[in-house]
Amino acid sequence: MSHASVIVAIDKAKIKANGLESALAWEMAPFDEGNEWFRDGSRWDWYQIGGRFTGSLDGYDPYTDPINMEVCNLCAGTGVRPDGLERFGADWVKSCNGCNGCEGKGQRVASQLKKHRGDILEVTRVLELGKFKFAYAFLSNRHWHEAERMGWFGAPAYTECERKDLDKPTADPDKWFGKCLHKDERTGARIICWNEPEEIWGEQFIRRFIKPLPTDTLLVNVDYHV
Repeated sequence: MSHASVIVAIDKAKIKANGLESALAWEMAPFDEGNEWFRDGSRWDWYQIGGRFTGSLDGYDPYTDPINMEVCNLCAGTGVRPDGLERFGADWVKSCNGCNGCEGKGQRVASQLKKHRGDILEVTRVLELGKFKFAYAFLSNRHWHEAERMGWFGAPAYTECERKDLDKPTADPDKWFGKCLHKDERTGARIICWNEPEEIWGEQFIRRFIKPLPTDTLLVNVDYHV
């Protein structure tokens, strides 16, 4: 089980028409794991705005604040994982201290961290701050970008390209270099796994993904769980 952050870029017009949570849910929907772990094209089993990464968009470092971690203990809900209450029991769910990301509605957690509420910011504001910390993934128009596919306990998992090659008798892991592109034919959603070192991903994050965005774009900091 692992947590990571994805920055989701959403046009303001979509938010005005449908509301923030609906616009975010539309972006995230194709990558829902459902009942099959590491299904091709899947990337999360629940998510929430902020969560363990509250304030990352304005330069706040969530890893230095143990309160943020405690408030967002792993939880089971009644939405994305409808069997959560039955499987884990009421006491365990109660211990989530308000963490309702399992419902997949993007509700924020750790709201007591009032000075670090920068989880929904305009592109221009993020660039002005100059303190932005790159995220594990970036999502816009249902195109999910990542340096590598995240697996359990922070370890990498096989990408869709690698999984496909593993089924061949001539599979050669030494040749698994370069981008992996995966497309969901039903939704049109895409996953681009860059397969590059974290330092390069971090150095290129703003140039690749943030600067090209229109100024009327909102960036939403999302904590997602695998």
